Amino acid sequence: MLNMCLCADLILTIQSPFTPARNRSKWYYMISAAVPIITILFVIFVDKQVDDGDGDHCDTCLTRNEGTGVTTVNALSGAGNLVLALALSIYILVAIYSFVFAYRRLERPGVSKEARSMFLKKHLYYVVVFTTIWTIQLSSNYFTLFNPSSAPQAQHALQFIQD
Repeated sequence: MLNMCLCADLILTIQSPFTPARNRSKWYYMISAAVPIITILFVIFVDKQVDDGDGDHCDTCLTRNEGTGVTTVNALSGAGNLVLALALSIYILVAIYSFVFAYRRLERPGVSKEARSMFLKKHLYYVVVFTTIWTIQLSSNYFTLFNPSSAPQAQHALQFIQD
């Protein structure tokens, strides 16, 4: 979340360079703390509302009726994956937009060529490395969301999946 705020701050700094970043940083810290807490509460709330249909309580299962019967789906492949996939997708969009925005704005006259190239290179490396690292997790999340029957299922949130 803080990485997304960093990219958003770049956009805001280029739009209004004379506004101190200190005024915005408190909001970034609050957003970076509040969003994960709300997300965790959402996933816990979804987990607590479910039952596996046999009367046994499953802490990480989502139950849905698919016409022929009740299907139990692990919440780790449901709400948790959905939230993480959306957050990572939004970050990637904001990061790419921040680089394109910075490139277009800094190509205007008034910024030295050396400073411009150094800044754009560093930001591009940051975005590419972070996006590359998280693309593996994002692709796993999307695979689990769109192919739940072939994805491995854990019975508990802290249980490791073993074949």
